[in-house]
Amino acid sequence: MPGIYPLRVILRACLLVTATGVAHPALAMSKGYDAPAQVILKDGVPCFFAEMGTLPPAIPGKTLTVVDHRGTMTDTWRITDMQGTEPVPSSAGQCIKYGTPWPGGVTVIPPGPLQYGVQYYADLWVGVDNGARFRVEFCLSEDANGKPRLTQWANDRNLCTTRPLSDGDRHWFWQWLFGR
Repeated sequence: MPGIYPLRVILRACLLVTATGVAHPALAMSKGYDAPAQVILKDGVPCFFAEMGTLPPAIPGKTLTVVDHRGTMTDTWRITDMQGTEPVPSSAGQCIKYGTPWPGGVTVIPPGPLQYGVQYYADLWVGVDNGARFRVEFCLSEDANGKPRLTQWANDRNLCTTRPLSDGDRHWFWQWLFGR
């Protein structure tokens, strides 16, 4: 029928209105963070960064915390740079490797050993007042050759999966809706 919009267009419009309207604050609060961070393996060690777009390269008040998500949710490692002398790690080339001191930063909690099959998340806080929190959830697992790899949390958020972290970050619905 001519003049009828395709379902994708209508769903995109509804999603955009919802995301920019009243539901937006509720989404931020329910996630517990403002935007996703990234984690990659560098030399077999998790390395963290957040793509921050237009934020300045050095901002006072940066903290990176890695948390063991089991039970009591214990901080496994925390570093802080209150001076803002170093750039915010905003690319894979600038990422902060787990356990590596942050240049210009202070180690608040020394790094504990990461274990395979344990759920972790990393928060990168940027800015002291009205700052932003970037988060990535990951599991450290072992591949068939005994090498470390990053995997996803299960949908019920209680277990690690064997699914690679970079595989399928978008569900089929989002791929169909936005074509990416």
